[in-house]
Amino acid sequence: MRKLLLPVLTMASLLICSCASKQHGVLTSNLSKDQISTVVASHRNEIRACYEQVLKKHPDATGKVVVQFIVDPSGLVASASIKDRTIASEGLGECVISKFRTWEFPKAIGPTEVIQYPIYMSHKKS
Repeated sequence: MRKLLLPVLTMASLLICSCASKQHGVLTSNLSKDQISTVVASHRNEIRACYEQVLKKHPDATGKVVVQFIVDPSGLVASASIKDRTIASEGLGECVISKFRTWEFPKAIGPTEVIQYPIYMSHKKS
């Protein structure tokens, strides 16, 4: 019997801070967590494809990638970078970032959004 590795992506624990609203330690946002999560979830297959490339070389790779990105008021991703990661693959970070930069979020009224979004990656055998 052959074992098949199935990538599992978990996207949770969204941290959002609005640059212009960061006063007295209070973080606010014009985009809701649900709006952001919906967009990221709609692109899950793109992130999964990046992870599958890593699994070809490192079949036991598991961990998280925290993407920090900025959504401008028009909803476009103005910039994206890897804030933190536990998977030691440069290619994974570059692939994930290249995907994030092409996504469009809902238009926001107000300041530029700075978002940190952790993506947990693991695989299960079946």
